Amino acid sequence: MNLVVDATFFGKKETKQWGVIVFRDFHSKENLWWKFVDDETVFSYEQGRTFLKEKGYEIISVTCDGLPGLVNVFNDKIPVQFCHFHEAQIVRRYVTENPKLIQGHELLQLL
Repeated sequence: MNLVVDATFFGKKETKQWGVIVFRDFHSKENLWWKFVDDETVFSYEQGRTFLKEKGYEIISVTCDGLPGLVNVFNDKIPVQFCHFHEAQIVRRYVTENPKLIQGHELLQLL
């Protein structure tokens, strides 16, 4: 299966925040594993990977966000790519809305 993994959070960081990590089959649109969490950790993703492995799922590829260390969860010859949305967010983080350099304008146009 082509796996999509991500976490989403509800509430505000200043108060009480909670979230859910979801492992989803891209083609069938079926949620295969999820876990309610207070914060996003690599360990939680490892739990999901172990669950799918024990159930006999074969992972062909993984699409994920840029959480540091997350690629290592799927490091056994499974292609991992960052989703376009998260890539665009990373570029937005480092390029201002009114860049001064030509290169900044070019990067902003890619979004």
